[in-house]
Amino acid sequence: MHSHKKVTRGTSCRQRCRCSVTAFLSSGLSIVRRIIRHSKTSGGSPAQAHYAARFLLIAALFSLLVPPPLHAQTDDWLDTLKGFHPYASASITGDTNVLRISDAFSAMFPERFGSKSDLYYTVEAGFDTEFALSRQRFLIGGRINRYEFARFDQFDYTGGDVHANWHWVFGNLWEGEVGYTFSRKLRNFINQNVPIRDVGEWNNVFASANRWLTTRWRLGAQANWKDISFSSTDRLKKTVVGFGANLDYISRKGNSLGIDAAYALTRFDIGNDRNFYDVSIGPSADWHLTKKTRLKANVGFKARIHDVLSERDFDGIVGRIKAIWKATAKTTLRATAWRDISQLGDEIANFAVIDGVSLDITWNIAAKTSLRSLASFERRNFQGNVIGDISPTLVDRVDKLTSVGVWLDWNARRNILFSLGFSAGNRDSTRVLRQYDFQYLQARFSIGL
Repeated sequence: MHSHKKVTRGTSCRQRCRCSVTAFLSSGLSIVRRIIRHSKTSGGSPAQAHYAARFLLIAALFSLLVPPPLHAQTDDWLDTLKGFHPYASASITGDTNVLRISDAFSAMFPERFGSKSDLYYTVEAGFDTEFALSRQRFLIGGRINRYEFARFDQFDYTGGDVHANWHWVFGNLWEGEVGYTFSRKLRNFINQNVPIRDVGEWNNVFASANRWLTTRWRLGAQANWKDISFSSTDRLKKTVVGFGANLDYISRKGNSLGIDAAYALTRFDIGNDRNFYDVSIGPSADWHLTKKTRLKANVGFKARIHDVLSERDFDGIVGRIKAIWKATAKTTLRATAWRDISQLGDEIANFAVIDGVSLDITWNIAAKTSLRSLASFERRNFQGNVIGDISPTLVDRVDKLTSVGVWLDWNARRNILFSLGFSAGNRDSTRVLRQYDFQYLQARFSIGL
């Protein structure tokens, strides 16, 4: 009799857990439909969107917090949840210049942009999961988020992303990855001339294969296809097809040296004269210099060649170098320097040569509390003819972006996190009406399994 009761309790625990996860997914999906219908319907009520967003967060939190029965077996509970990690979060942000516009631009349109500050709210729910079949590993995850602005409510939107990856292994010599990612988010205001609600969608399909030539040498190949589109700017819709190859040497301690080569073809739906292809080749390294110091770098030659207008072409040295130093048991510093042709998928200008540096410091104050700080500087030199700017006859544009920020994280419980962050920055530009500055303060709460 006692044995029978123990089995019954274990079964009840698994059923309870499955019901919790099912409730999380079904309630989230239902609210997603409501939010999407609201965003697509111009006459929709903002109050309905507020209700939907709040209900989504409440449903997600409820499904996460439902505990197992007191007498349930712990092993059954943990085995059922193993590898599946749902979560939910909510944040509130106050920004002094949420649209990243200049004072002069604000003065030109006082009715629409007279006040630059705003308060916006974000709710988010998602999950990450990982499971294995023999030697094959699968990673699947996704999230949906809702952004709502108190003053500039015309920019409210629903976004999110999805990823599915298969890390495959065949025999003892072959390994690689096949995957798909999707992302939906609002176009960055700093890359717009006049702020508009322009929601972008990024689709990416990729695959790679590596073969071990010896116990130290590895040969690899990659391929990817990207499709980028925006709801309000057809000229930015484009397709990118890329291929690459690499040869790496792996040391006994796991350090690597290699050489990488890549080719990418970009085609625009509108304005075929902007089509181009990139070719790059150069060395790469990932090396632990000491037990506390690690260096990651890739430097090489890159050329961008356009089909029509050669004055837009570029060739030169690009790369990224990152140094990681674990100064103490509680403090880690990350310094990064980079130079590249802009990879911004939502910029109006043809392209920009970007040089930048950043310093990121993490300090674990206590077992459950950490302090993060970041300072960065970036110089964007826009090249060639500028399309869609205020005047295409103006000289080339140069922007200088500076930002600093600090964040305090507190893990109240293993799966509960409170964050408070502050950031400030500015942009100087040789173009009129492109200068701005901002400060923002954000509070965030997240919970998950």
